[in-house]
Amino acid sequence: MKKLAKRFFGVLMKLAYGTPLKHRILSACSNWTKETRYLYRITRSVFFSTIYHRLPVWERLQVQELLMGRDAGRNWAEYYFKGGADTNKKEFSSYPPPHDSGAKIGRLLFHEAVPLFSYIDEALKKQKPPLVIQIGSSSGRDIAYFAKNFPSLDCIGTDIYSEVCQFASTQWNYKNLHFVPCAAHDTWLLTAGCPGKPNTLFFAQGSLQYVYPEYLDLFFKNVSKFVSGATVVLCEPGYEINGSPDTLRGSAPLGGFSYNHDYTYYASKNHFDIVVSRIIRPYIPYSAYPIRKGTVHYFMVAKNRG
Repeated sequence: MKKLAKRFFGVLMKLAYGTPLKHRILSACSNWTKETRYLYRITRSVFFSTIYHRLPVWERLQVQELLMGRDAGRNWAEYYFKGGADTNKKEFSSYPPPHDSGAKIGRLLFHEAVPLFSYIDEALKKQKPPLVIQIGSSSGRDIAYFAKNFPSLDCIGTDIYSEVCQFASTQWNYKNLHFVPCAAHDTWLLTAGCPGKPNTLFFAQGSLQYVYPEYLDLFFKNVSKFVSGATVVLCEPGYEINGSPDTLRGSAPLGGFSYNHDYTYYASKNHFDIVVSRIIRPYIPYSAYPIRKGTVHYFMVAKNRG
């Protein structure tokens, strides 16, 4: 009955979206109170499953800016700056938590579930690149960690929305750290004029899931073409109920604005050598973490062979 009702609601929404009611639908997707939260959840779920992912890129961008940008984007950045879901956990009082903190994600220690920080730390100790760029830096806490620990390293945090970059800029005061509004597929432009730019390191932690498949492909294509020798390190959430994300050979929409991307596919397609590609499962057995059922972490390190 629920599926039938949702399907019927979807048909009505498709018809209404082509009328002046379109703005009411988008408003319902972005605003909710305790009294309207159930209608909000249903409207948002049906909108994304029946309309959003069928829109042309330009219209998807408009919707994304309306629901994720401006004040909404700044609010999310502030939420993560304060610690996000881990705000009240003592072991997460510093970020990333120290290796001996005992901090966990699911059944795994933090640095087992998110090996990105350890990997980049070791890489920077061996050979510092002239530039490190984070794609989708939000609150700025990830890139600020590297700027603090490697003061001779030039660091740039990016976000597609200027309000988010403005917020991050007010929270961190390191001379070697800057925040720049920039889409993922344009981040290669930030290497222009940088001496030794072939060694630039790009990284992402939880942000590339929001990049459209077309633009994720363009990101790897542009870095491959214009930043020879660059390294890309990422640790992104994925979903494996219908198979592991590293077997997708493309992308599949998830809930809301996020996608299940096969990052190794896009990197290999654009002439990167895959150094590490690993699916990490912090929430096994899923019966112990029902709300996280199917959630995995996709860790990849790729080197531009150009």
